[in-house]
Amino acid sequence: MNTAKSRSARGVTATAAAPTATAVRPKLLTTQQAAAISGESKWTWRARAYRGTIASVKIGGKQARLLIPEAEVYRLIEQGTRPAVAQA
Repeated sequence: MNTAKSRSARGVTATAAAPTATAVRPKLLTTQQAAAISGESKWTWRARAYRGTIASVKIGGKQARLLIPEAEVYRLIEQGTRPAVAQA
């Protein structure tokens, strides 16, 4: 365990645990950004979020922001991608 020591004004040494690993946080996009990446409207993204078909994060109170994890946008794009048809 990593520890950091510091001296207080009275000369007492305090030991605090330093973080050993940082959590990976997903990049969150606004519905407008998700729409720009996918070519769909921001209202489509909002509807998906409120239906629960995609993961989303709502931050704030009255004027809340709805954020979509970037991985969700690319997951839906990947699901809709069709393989190329071989020409004979």
